[in-house]
Amino acid sequence: TFTAQLEITKVELKITGAEVKVHRGPGEGDITLLRFIIEKKDGTSKTIEKTDAVNLPNQLETRTYTIAPTDVAPADISRISVIPFFGNSAGIQVFEPESGIKKGEVQGRG
Repeated sequence: TFTAQLEITKVELKITGAEVKVHRGPGEGDITLLRFIIEKKDGTSKTIEKTDAVNLPNQLETRTYTIAPTDVAPADISRISVIPFFGNSAGIQVFEPESGIKKGEVQGRG
């Protein structure tokens, strides 16, 4: 049984990309992959997977992940969610709604 609890604690949109802070609460199991689902304002979505074991959160850790602007333009993002995977088993998907996304400087300087 895999019981890791994830929470998106902050999303900030910047020119350099979307910064997503993910906190892992207590729970068993080794996360092998984080799948970020980025929903865009036009109704489409993009999936980005992070598999680097060094950067996957351990229990009670908070990690920051950057979604590159070449993957999704920060100004186009409406919602972000993340799903932890433990081998082939998916955990619980958690969402950060648009209302919780901080709009940093996402436009270029003239």
